[in-house]
Formats: sequence, C-alpha cells, structure tokens
Amino acid sequence: MNEQRNQGSLEFFDSFIGKVRSVVARAEESLNSPLLFLSLHADWLAIKEEIGRTYPDQSYENNLLLLTLSGLERDLPWRQVDFLTSRYAMVARNLRFIWEWVVRSYFVENAATLRPQDAPPIRSIAGKMKWLEERERKFQWNYLFEPVFQHAGFAASFIDGDAKSLWQILNNFTHPSISYQSILIGHPELRTRDAFHHSWAQQILDVSSKVFDCIWFLAIRSFPDSNETLRQRKHLFQEAPLTRQLLDLSFSNPVSGV
Repeated sequence: MNEQRNQGSLEFFDSFIGKVRSVVARAEESLNSPLLFLSLHADWLAIKEEIGRTYPDQSYENNLLLLTLSGLERDLPWRQVDFLTSRYAMVARNLRFIWEWVVRSYFVENAATLRPQDAPPIRSIAGKMKWLEERERKFQWNYLFEPVFQHAGFAASFIDGDAKSLWQILNNFTHPSISYQSILIGHPELRTRDAFHHSWAQQILDVSSKVFDCIWFLAIRSFPDSNETLRQRKHLFQEAPLTRQLLDLSFSNPVSGV
C-alpha cells in the first residue's frame, strides 16, 4: 500500500514538473536575472561564513538575528522554484514575511538603544522571543520599521520613500487587495494555471533585489568586522547592488536610497 502511495506521489510530481517546464523555459529566455534567488542564496552562504569566522561567540543559540537569517539557507532555493514556476504572489508574500522577521530580530537585538527604557531583561533567545511576542500588536511601520532603519543608518528620504513603497507593494500580495485582484481579472490564465507573465515577474525581481539589499545591509551593519573580506569577494551581491556599494562606504554616512 505504501509503495503504491509513493508511486502515485512520484507520478504527480513528475506530471507537475512536465507541466511547468515550459513556464520555466519562458522565464529563462525572457528575463535578465531569472536565477536571482540562487544568487542571493550564495550571498547568504558567504555572509554566514564570514560572520562565523569573525564573531565566533555569536551563534543561533544567543543571537536572534542570526537565527532568523539562517532560515534563508533553506528558504531561498524554494523561492527560486516558486518564481520560476510563476508563483509570483507566493514569492511576494514570503518576501514580506522574511523582511519583517529580519527587522523584528534586528529590533530586539538592538533594543538597548532602540528601546532603552523597555529592553528585554533576559538575553536568551527565549527571552527575546517573549519580549517580541508581548509587543507584537505594536509592530506597525512607525513603531518597528522606521526606528530600525533610522538606527541602521538609512536616510529619511529612503525610509519615507523607497522602503515604504516596497512595503506597500508587498502588502498588496499579502492581504486581499484591489491591486492583486485586478491582475487576476485582467489575466484570467493566472487564476487557473501556471503561466509566465513578464511584467509581473520583472516586478518581483526588482522588489526582491531591493528588499534583500535592505536585509543584507542590516546583517552587515550588525556584524561589521566581517565586511572587509566580503568587500574583497567581488563576485558577491551581483543582485544586490546597494549592498555592493555599501561595502565600499563608511556606515557613518546615511544610505540615500535603493
């Protein structure tokens, strides 16, 4: 019985791969950076390696930002699969989740300066997570994202302009929205099957690149001793151009934009 079930599962999977093969081929032929998420995955592996080398006392057991970022090792290849098979809304929803998760983790790791009167008394992972949970209802843009970006050194023009615009775009795919519904109404083939859509795919690529520029910046801002080696590895951050520029600049200068 189990063998029959396994065979049925494999048949379904093989059939699914066959159906989306043409969609993947269209993406490969039509886009300049169809493998963006694999490039970002390589960036993360390099960042992880350098943080581990330069901050041996920091680990997933005591640093929530590192723990959160570690999930990218598994997540980014799957986002590549979602993107190539035209699951664009799923990519956007997951991107919003990752972005806020990273910002929350940065927030609690820097609570001593961000919220000096309300910093978590317990510095364990469990203590930090409890502290975040108790404040979860407050996590709106002005309470969470804006102070984190200010603390990290982003310029006010970026925070109020590009960053907020990216957040609103991702929210359109995370919550029921007229914008998302309009795409499906205008392109009925996207409601019922996997189909390549050039402008939507390009928008997801552009937004993903900019969001990960923000995520990488928060990572290297948190562990600056790793920056010199990352700066020397010129093959990195090909899909995160702001990060590449930042590695050649001082963090004392505000980031003007993406």
